[in-house]
Amino acid sequence: MAKDYRTTEYDPQRFMLVSMTALVPCFMMGVYVFGLDMLDNMLGGCGLAVILAWLTGMTGASGDKKPDREPEYLAAVITGALIVYGLPSTMPIWMVFVGVALAMIPGSMIVKWVQKKAGNDSGGVFCILERAVITSVFGQVAIWALFREEMNTWPLNDFVETRVSPGDVATGMTPLEILADSGDLPGLSRMFVGFISGPCGEVSVAAALIGGVYLVWKKIISPLMPVVVLAVMFAAAFVYYMTAVPSDELIELAGTDAAGAGAAFYLACYHLMAGGAVFGAFFLSPAICLRGAMPEPVKISESSEASYQKPHAEDREKALQDALQKKAADRSVWVQIVSAAGVGIITMVLRIKGIYAEGMALPVLVMYVLVRIATLLLQKRTKRPSGIKTE
Repeated sequence: MAKDYRTTEYDPQRFMLVSMTALVPCFMMGVYVFGLDMLDNMLGGCGLAVILAWLTGMTGASGDKKPDREPEYLAAVITGALIVYGLPSTMPIWMVFVGVALAMIPGSMIVKWVQKKAGNDSGGVFCILERAVITSVFGQVAIWALFREEMNTWPLNDFVETRVSPGDVATGMTPLEILADSGDLPGLSRMFVGFISGPCGEVSVAAALIGGVYLVWKKIISPLMPVVVLAVMFAAAFVYYMTAVPSDELIELAGTDAAGAGAAFYLACYHLMAGGAVFGAFFLSPAICLRGAMPEPVKISESSEASYQKPHAEDREKALQDALQKKAADRSVWVQIVSAAGVGIITMVLRIKGIYAEGMALPVLVMYVLVRIATLLLQKRTKRPSGIKTE
């Protein structure tokens, strides 16, 4: 058995702390726009997630050696935060608790089982972060399924249409709901900053971009998936409005004097600014295929070993290992592209059909399941690589 050469420049604690730091701009903007309601849910959701991580012994590691559980607790904080970010700020705290409990117990168990089947349950930092994000997505979808009425009640704030008196809760439509109702659309600049109604942690495109670029800079995620997700969403929206919407209706929807391609372009940009698209592209979709998340073949078969005629066994093993790692990396790039394109297409279909318009948790969860099923089927049908040639 060859050595596993997968490494990361981060120790687990630092890796999780960097990931948590990227969420701070969205948190600050959410509290600024929606007030202390979000803060209460955040403290409650993250606190319960950590308690459940401790109670359930969510170690995520294999072997007899007791692992350091601090990264798991930090990952639980990420799970709780991501769940709260996708909810209305006025969501009752007990509903938040239900979502967190479903994410941390059955959700975590399911994701662990999937990771184990995929040969990817080593407890490494990418494995832990993948589980943290996917379980949060599971929790969001569960809350949406159980509490549809509350999930479609979006509070207004001091920056939307009217000022809200202390102690009162005024509700209104999100940008996507306004678009579906053919109302007056908020300006793109307001949506970019985050002065709109919607999920409390996902309304600000600017904050999501700051956190997302930070994740890319720190090499937590690859920029490939966020870029493909947003590009596919933009292209799908543009094509839809150009081909499926009559010109007069298109001009009315856009609320501009521009016709044809100009109106379609505006509405495509509108979709990128709405519904937590940028947040989902950077913080949720990369979990489908994080670096090191795809199974990499490390076993050297006799046929592949025989294809090398080098004098030293160590050199032969290392050369084969490098070839296998390169092949796995190339495959991972294509998996990322296909997964990201799938997330973008599913998101736009749900938006156009008027189902689950807010957020991208459901598209990410669907693509995660499809990718893992495809991976498991491929593993069963594909034999270990043999006769790989290297220079």
